[in-house]
Amino acid sequence: MAFLTLSRRYIPAIVWGVAIFLLEAFAIIMYRSLLSESVLYVAVVVAGAAAALISLAIYISEPKFRKTTYHIRVTVIDSTAEDSLGRAILETAMREGRITPSKLAEELGVTVYKIVERLYDLEKEGKIRIEGIEAET
Repeated sequence: MAFLTLSRRYIPAIVWGVAIFLLEAFAIIMYRSLLSESVLYVAVVVAGAAAALISLAIYISEPKFRKTTYHIRVTVIDSTAEDSLGRAILETAMREGRITPSKLAEELGVTVYKIVERLYDLEKEGKIRIEGIEAET
């Protein structure tokens, strides 16, 4: 299970490291008849070290994932809504002056898409006016 929770920065580093090690191991196997036993062991260790260093370089060069949160600034024009989702959105907008779809979706147990879809429906109905969208990293 731990393998499934690796961040997306680890995957390319691991894949490239394993690929490089396998290529080097293949070359060592192909030329093993020309190498003495001690040189063969050294070659395997050097291949592993090279693969590890390249994996580390790829890991370091990958940008870190940043979560971006979007806030939608709204002005409430009419505070009545027929459904509970619409009322929750209007109450949050009146209280805070902006909607954070991911936070509100988590609180209400619905998808972010459903929140954004309802926001645009409320705007079409003339209940709110969307003033802008702010991104926060």
